[in-house]
Amino acid sequence: MAVNTLARKIQQAGKLGIPGLAAKIYEKIAGYKLMSRLHSLVIERLNLGEGVNYVLDAGCGPGHLLSKLLDLKKKSLYAIGLDVSPEMVVLARKRLLACEGPGVSDVVAGDAMRLPFRDNAFHHVVSTGVLHHIPSPRDFFLEILRVLRRGAVGRVYEFSPDTPWRKIKEFSRKAGVSPLLIKIVSSLHGIPRREYVEGYVKKALEGINYKVNFIWVATEVELRKT
Repeated sequence: MAVNTLARKIQQAGKLGIPGLAAKIYEKIAGYKLMSRLHSLVIERLNLGEGVNYVLDAGCGPGHLLSKLLDLKKKSLYAIGLDVSPEMVVLARKRLLACEGPGVSDVVAGDAMRLPFRDNAFHHVVSTGVLHHIPSPRDFFLEILRVLRRGAVGRVYEFSPDTPWRKIKEFSRKAGVSPLLIKIVSSLHGIPRREYVEGYVKKALEGINYKVNFIWVATEVELRKT
């Protein structure tokens, strides 16, 4: 896992997320089958009701998940994206302008460790592929809980390079991508499962009401606000 550890440390050192040209390259990658399948899984897990749903995508990148949410065409959906990268905010806003449907969405620039929203603002908070960028995971988790309404659940997702090969192959068939690609992406852009069981992520979750789920090649942290 030496490559994964080095990749995480480099990405956690970034102060303004993914800049300039790199943001445009990431936009293409994020729209690829692998991330698209993860976003579909995330939306299934959100299980949005028919009533009002205020949803925050913390670390929204170029807005692919937000656009999938708007594709649900729910009249009472209010989806907000946040990203620390100004370039990502611009890309996400452009993508959302092209979306049709009754839902409402916006994107703001901000730090996921200091969310610019009031307490108890959201019915759902979701984050995909962001945790490995975060230098202080505990601050991130606590901020998610702060902006969630009571009884609500926040969901944080990452690919995990130490997922059993059998599960990687199963997911590769569902996503229509090479299992080797999944392994490479997870190593460069993810967090091993062991970190949730005995490592720095588990330490950051001490005293928090949470549950860890291993879903295909992703690891999900459920943060429940009581």
